[in-house]
Amino acid sequence: MDRRRLLVAGATGRHEAAVTGADWEGRLAWDAGTCALYDGTVAVDGETVAVAGECVDPR
Repeated sequence: MDRRRLLVAGATGRHEAAVTGADWEGRLAWDAGTCALYDGTVAVDGETVAVAGECVDPR
């Protein structure tokens, strides 16, 4: 299993992060107006892509 962890902080607006491989893609999106710090993970195992995330610092 290959995992990519995204830990992003931003001041305002909508943010989006994408992690891609040769034949897969995982995307996360959040609004910095309601979430000051977002913690997300994209995990790839064979043909399965799992995306999970949560706001760890709500505004």
